[in-house]
Amino acid sequence: MTPSNPTKPKFIGDPLNATYRWELYLTNGKIFDGYSKAKGMDEKKDKQALLQDCIARLLNNGYLDKCYQMFFYERGDSHRSQDQLILEMYPHGCKPHASLELDLSTCNFLDRIYDARRTGQGKNFKELLPPRVSNREQEKIDFAYSKARFPTQGDLHTYCVNVMLKKYARPRVEAWYEACKINYTQALTSATAPAPQPDVYNQQAAAAAQRTIQGLHNKYSSNR
Repeated sequence: MTPSNPTKPKFIGDPLNATYRWELYLTNGKIFDGYSKAKGMDEKKDKQALLQDCIARLLNNGYLDKCYQMFFYERGDSHRSQDQLILEMYPHGCKPHASLELDLSTCNFLDRIYDARRTGQGKNFKELLPPRVSNREQEKIDFAYSKARFPTQGDLHTYCVNVMLKKYARPRVEAWYEACKINYTQALTSATAPAPQPDVYNQQAAAAAQRTIQGLHNKYSSNR
């Protein structure tokens, strides 16, 4: 007979295969790690949504009030010393790093979290998650290019490496990067192109023609 209230399986983190890990520094002096992937379970493919869901889950369990700081890392290839810090969270503010600085969806989500805490409105942080759009709509957002969004070629390159390659096939990302890169190479070419030189041949021809006309004018003027 199946029990009416089956016990929810305990979440056991998978440190080797998780995309993200976090360090929680509790006010009681304890420190512990957490991971975005559970052993024996698949991780969400959309890594942006995965991180947002992890943050919302931790906050709904009260950890932002139980901790004086929370650090989120993107896992490296091997040892945890290779993990990259992407987010610091504190009771009254946060600081994104690296690829997360370019993740407008997650940064806006974090803004809504702290706005809600300041105003005391709402305690279910999952309600503050951004609406999840269809895959096609998300692609339109991810592949939208403008100079305002990527002021420099370096910004574009960082976005491709740290955001796009985690979601899309390398050939597609590289093709998009090459297409967008033209906007910077054209500007560079225009800025460094030599100033147009005067057409010496035409100037000499015009001067010769002017001398001929002046000579004819003088000749006929003297014969009058």
